[in-house]
Amino acid sequence: MKIEDLLNHAVDKNSFHNIHNYIDFCRNYLEFIATGLQARIVSQNENYYQFYQYRNDGHYNITRPINTNLMYDAATFETAYKQFLQSLEKLRDRELPEESL
Repeated sequence: MKIEDLLNHAVDKNSFHNIHNYIDFCRNYLEFIATGLQARIVSQNENYYQFYQYRNDGHYNITRPINTNLMYDAATFETAYKQFLQSLEKLRDRELPEESL
């Protein structure tokens, strides 16, 4: 996937009608940043703050600082979103999560 594909997807309001659309976009972005960046610039003071620099197709732009403690990597996301959807189903069915029993 290219940055242009992600941008086109993000600005298309018809791309986000349900939670699965958001999950797909997140998955695609996390897969992209795993391999599609020019560089990750790590803050000297707080190493969990990083700046992503895109490649030529992203005009070498650099993001604002990203708190990576608040982000999943692509592999962890695959597990987390499934658990999230299961929690939503339990809430919809008015079941309590197992931890709160």
